[in-house]
Amino acid sequence: MPIEHVALPYSRAALEPHLSSATLEAHHGVCHRNEVEQLNACIEGSEFAELTLEEIIAQAQGTLFHLAAQVWNHNFYWQCLR
Repeated sequence: MPIEHVALPYSRAALEPHLSSATLEAHHGVCHRNEVEQLNACIEGSEFAELTLEEIIAQAQGTLFHLAAQVWNHNFYWQCLR
């Protein structure tokens, strides 16, 4: 089950003037999406492929842990900005 790139819980313009829509597009639309894609590439075909993001974080080490933690942190960050 691939890890999902979650949609923002608000429009990209909702945080202006504090965060511009261009900043959100770059950070959420590019950086965060790339992290999710890299994580999914790492877990494809592995014992982690059917785990939740939280389960991967609890069991992984090294690069896989780092990628999973980045995805989780960004998911949390987007929720906190509401």
